[in-house]
Amino acid sequence: MRALRERHGSHVSGAELAARLGASKVAIWKHIQALRKEGYDIDSKPKIGYRLVAAPDLLLPYEVEDGLRTDFIGKEIHHHRQVSSTQEAAKGLAAEGAKEGTAVIAEIQARGKGRRGREWHSPAGGVYMSVILMPQMSPARAPLLTLLAGVAVAKVLRHLYDLKAELKWPNDVMVDDRKICGILTEMTAETEAVDYCIVGIGINANIKLADFPSKFRETTTSLKEELGKNVSRAELVRRLLEEMERLYNVFREGGPAPILKEWKALTNTLGALVRITDTGVIEGRAVDVDQDGALIVELADGSSKRVIAGDVSLRRDKPIL
Repeated sequence: MRALRERHGSHVSGAELAARLGASKVAIWKHIQALRKEGYDIDSKPKIGYRLVAAPDLLLPYEVEDGLRTDFIGKEIHHHRQVSSTQEAAKGLAAEGAKEGTAVIAEIQARGKGRRGREWHSPAGGVYMSVILMPQMSPARAPLLTLLAGVAVAKVLRHLYDLKAELKWPNDVMVDDRKICGILTEMTAETEAVDYCIVGIGINANIKLADFPSKFRETTTSLKEELGKNVSRAELVRRLLEEMERLYNVFREGGPAPILKEWKALTNTLGALVRITDTGVIEGRAVDVDQDGALIVELADGSSKRVIAGDVSLRRDKPIL
């Protein structure tokens, strides 16, 4: 595929491809046929060769890996046209010994997963990806990976599309107070150490608002809705994998402080009045996030509450009673 791309629409002979790849002309022909089945439009002319006409709008490994600049995250990609959940697929790979950085990407999820077992609506056109990470840390710090992934998504959306993406604790990326991305981190761990974490990211990319269930349309947005056009999902995934690796290396070398600093610079939660529902209801002002990723909430009586999980709504216009 790279050899075809490098010709920028010109033909490359079968003999040249065979010599370059160390394969027979028959093997090259079979590979071309396989690419066509995946959706690539490849023109062929006898004695002239093959020419790439168009690539499918799919997150195939060839598309994502073309130009990817990472050392380990995304170096192995498992692509599915449809899967029950990229989280479940990645868990299976991790249990079988997959390398750190392995990514699972799907065009559609039949049973996409959100926090607390909720369904994540996953129509065609989105980005649904799970990455296997193996950080050397205690299970209590696993939520930091959710914050790390959020920072990566927000920075990429800001840089690529000039969108004011903000982070809502604990796992949402927002644009104009509407959700554009959700993150789910799950782990397998011993008492004192993490075996592996699966960081799942779902981004509403080339999806029309009408494709969402009606109950989500007032609180949800997509890149297509915000920009008025489709984006290159392959470019988005490439940049996201690169930013995730950069931040993950920073985290491994410098601990949580640098990640928390970047998260705080991008969040819309700190300083806001919040209502958090879990087993009960907590209302107060979000004032900080601690070294484990927990939210610190200042209550009306001046005391502080450490919150490690819950559904958060921001209440900027309501005073604390």
